[in-house]
Amino acid sequence: VLFVLYLMCRREIINRAGESLETACDGLWRNSSIFFILSPLEAVYLGYIFFWMFGWAASFKTGIVSYNSLTNECDIETDSSSKMWFASFLMLWMTFYMNHVKVNVVGATLAAWAFGQEEEGSWNVSLSAAKWSFWHSSPTLSLTSLVCTIIERLKRMAENKVNWANPMCCALMIIGYCLFSIMQAFGRFSVVLHSITGKDFYESAY
Repeated sequence: VLFVLYLMCRREIINRAGESLETACDGLWRNSSIFFILSPLEAVYLGYIFFWMFGWAASFKTGIVSYNSLTNECDIETDSSSKMWFASFLMLWMTFYMNHVKVNVVGATLAAWAFGQEEEGSWNVSLSAAKWSFWHSSPTLSLTSLVCTIIERLKRMAENKVNWANPMCCALMIIGYCLFSIMQAFGRFSVVLHSITGKDFYESAY
């Protein structure tokens, strides 16, 4: 009942959100070049995931042989977590970077289509946005991805079950988790504004 009342009171915002989603879907349908350009990038990213998983598997096969002269025994010690922590951090950063590349390409293409700068189905803006994502826009996307990666690591630390078992820590974790999610959404909106205006990270964030 409360949910229905909330929908009735906020129906204007919900209708506006529905209209925005309808416009976005219509723009994606009319600019299919987005999918053809982003598909190869997604394939490269999946290949990067494969090599990352292979690195984790190989790290467990690499160890140090320790010899105990008293018992005349040898043992193999593996410490994969310390070796692969930086690789995992880079993997998470790469994940956010590729997501922001998608946002950059989609935002630039739909903005040019919506504002009448390009005809529907044009490949010019999509190709340029993909090129910008790895050249002119790379500082902005890299910095935004780094911020989101650090926030994601903090979110995973907040997911520690020991903290959630304490009522006081539980309340703090809920507030912190919400703030972290807001900051990640803030980074994504910064990328959207950058894709439309071409401003750098600091101006887009401001």
